[in-house]
Amino acid sequence: MVFQTGYYSEYMFFEIIDELRESWPALKLNYNKMPTTDQHRGLENGSIDMAIGLELPHWEEAGFKIKKLKKEETLIVVSNDHRLAQKDHLEYNDLCGETFYLTSPNGYQVDRIFKDVFCLDDVRQVEVTSSEIAYFKVLSENGVTISNPHDPYLLNNPYYHSIPFESEYSDSYVCVTNPNNTNPVIKLFMDLIEDGEL
Repeated sequence: MVFQTGYYSEYMFFEIIDELRESWPALKLNYNKMPTTDQHRGLENGSIDMAIGLELPHWEEAGFKIKKLKKEETLIVVSNDHRLAQKDHLEYNDLCGETFYLTSPNGYQVDRIFKDVFCLDDVRQVEVTSSEIAYFKVLSENGVTISNPHDPYLLNNPYYHSIPFESEYSDSYVCVTNPNNTNPVIKLFMDLIEDGEL
């Protein structure tokens, strides 16, 4: 099972992974994280049985089998020194003039995420190579990024403030498999997900 880098969906699955290990100790389970392009390649060549990541159009276009898992709240993340750090919710004009530091695939989605929700006048978008760099830029450049509640950078971190917002867009996680893959562990995992109600 491979989780998409840059996102933290694995934190939703640790209980299920532990249950798999305890219930079937003879199973050899391998876990890793990699970019979505490598997940795609591994599913095609059979080196990966399951990929967990964001719901993106290319999964369906490639003919993979997709199981929707969970929709996540999206958060605006700022430093505790940022002008928005005292806010619990955002108003229409709050993001005007901000610089967003985002990793791919979010780099192309700012307009979609915030369209008709916030004013985007003078908003700048800078794509960075990793979440770590995005968070560094939030602190060093007093910028903004987006994340989800599972992000370990945010959990009990005194340097950042996060603000949830409502939008038609939110991260949806999916489990992706190759329909030709008959590994029985896939069904075991899916059954545990359904029983656990993520």
